Amino acid sequence: MSENTVRRFSWAEIAYHWSQAIPYLVLFCTGGALLLQRLLGVEVVPPAALSVVHRVTGLILIVVLTQTLVVSLFTGEIRELARTVRESLSWGMADAIWLAKMPFHVAWPAISLPPMGRMNPGQKLHVLFVATLVPGFIVTGVWMMLARGALAAWAIHAALFAPACGFMLAHLFLSLVNPPTRQALPGMLGGSVAVEYARAHHPLWVNEGKGEEHHAVVSRRALLVTAAALAAVALIAVLVYGPRRLKERATHVLKRNGVDAILPRGLCESHAKDPKAQACRACHRVFAPVPSSACLECHKPIQQVLAAKLGYHGALAGECRDCHTDHAGESFDIRGLDAKGFNHNRTRYPLDGKHKQVDCEKCHSAPDAKQTRYIGLRFDACTDCHPNVHEDLRAMNCARCHTLRQWKQPDLLFAHNRDSDFHLQGKHAEIACEKCHPPVATAQGGKALRLYGLGRQCAECHPDPHGKQFKKTCEACHSEVSWKGRWVVDAHGQGAEFPLLGKHRTAECVKCHRLPNGGAKLAEALFANTPKTCEGCHPDPHRGQMRSKCAVCHTDEGWKGRHLLFAHDQHSEFAIDGIHADLACLSCHKGEQVPLYRPLPRTCEGCHSDVERWLRGVASSVTDKPDPHAGRVAC
Repeated sequence: MSENTVRRFSWAEIAYHWSQAIPYLVLFCTGGALLLQRLLGVEVVPPAALSVVHRVTGLILIVVLTQTLVVSLFTGEIRELARTVRESLSWGMADAIWLAKMPFHVAWPAISLPPMGRMNPGQKLHVLFVATLVPGFIVTGVWMMLARGALAAWAIHAALFAPACGFMLAHLFLSLVNPPTRQALPGMLGGSVAVEYARAHHPLWVNEGKGEEHHAVVSRRALLVTAAALAAVALIAVLVYGPRRLKERATHVLKRNGVDAILPRGLCESHAKDPKAQACRACHRVFAPVPSSACLECHKPIQQVLAAKLGYHGALAGECRDCHTDHAGESFDIRGLDAKGFNHNRTRYPLDGKHKQVDCEKCHSAPDAKQTRYIGLRFDACTDCHPNVHEDLRAMNCARCHTLRQWKQPDLLFAHNRDSDFHLQGKHAEIACEKCHPPVATAQGGKALRLYGLGRQCAECHPDPHGKQFKKTCEACHSEVSWKGRWVVDAHGQGAEFPLLGKHRTAECVKCHRLPNGGAKLAEALFANTPKTCEGCHPDPHRGQMRSKCAVCHTDEGWKGRHLLFAHDQHSEFAIDGIHADLACLSCHKGEQVPLYRPLPRTCEGCHSDVERWLRGVASSVTDKPDPHAGRVAC
């Protein structure tokens, strides 16, 4: 230390000053930003980030101050700190006069102040206020963190900011801006100050006598410039924010008695809309954290499950505030829910199958789509959540047919032959459900299979391809194995009204059962009222010459030749003798278009007229002479 300097502070005092000054400045800036943003209702800097920095810095301040005090205690430097405290607590009449004259001295520097020792009254007040404010901030800050929501802690912490702000601004002005006093700054950097400064501002400390000449403590020019600069900054801020908006915001804050100053942020959306939640004391206590009983005053369903130890909440221990915190803004999700990591099996309804893949909002949504519901949801039956898509009371027991894995095949539990009285056989067992159970529109805009009110008879599901020709049921001819081919019941078999025999067996169906047009199917052919007589299907080749039925002469095995039943001696009035037996039928039954069967002559002359005439003596067409036996020989 040179002759031009004097030792003002010890290393312990310097360490103590900076160990609290730097964190204190960070705390002042972050706390001021939080408070100002709350009052103005803006978020220039994210409050969450400011809050984290503020809390971490507060913890650092506690650790550093504690460490400094402990080191000072073990090194003996604590005595220097104790001396400073004693001097700050030592007040006399001169100190009172100094304080009384200081405001006038700032306005009129010509007004002199009483000479002071190492510390003037302003510095004493600063030490005392810092010694009060810092512990006050620390205690209330820790209180706020440990007893979340305690109103007294928040109110005191915010109230301490007002004097802290005044002392901080004054301290910064005197230390960094004001020319007469900023000369003392080296004392907090190296411990020593200039002798001239000490004689001017602390003459009793330097020479134990009165100062030789008067010196101004505050530069009026520096004070005015600083005030003007602060006013300009404030004016710019007001213009940017908006005068009208500032007025409205100030009115709002005053109406709420300044509550916004201690509100971290706004309430969540549901609480913000609840009139009961607008009063702080509805949830908060003055000295203690928010108790669960305050929450349960409104959340009665939660209270019930907690009392009954049911479900997720019933298995939890602790307070509501351990999971749910508010005052983070309307958009904040107060649930504190990790949807991806949440173990639904801890609830009264474990998730299985498809339910594991469903978004939470699908089940947990209130009538207002912006809200969610958890407690009070019914889950005893599927229809508590899902509409009865089949729209029939008989389909209320969904689990009878469906599983949680998925609602349709291949996980469908429903077995038609077991769970219904309409058993599926043959082709019915192979077709898709939708073929018989057509999808119908539901009230929810989707589609579901129709289960009830379906017909059981063939004609109730299948259109009649035969055009209502038959009075019998479909089962009389068809089976469920297949509707055609070899599975069709033989309608012309044994015992039928018209059994197919002989040539009829090989004839195509359409030969007898005529189609309505060339592109028609066999099912559309004429079946009912089909003629059963020969003449009903076959044209009469004899052109009406026969009086007896076709079956007298013909069989189904064939219509002629060896299959012909006709016996000339038995079925006609003209017995054939030996000479006629070898003749072809057409030798006698001649006709212009078809063979002539009747009327035919039964006498010789009826067929052999030329021979008969020759025997009667008429000249033959061959010899032009009559038979010499004429009159003596007859046929």
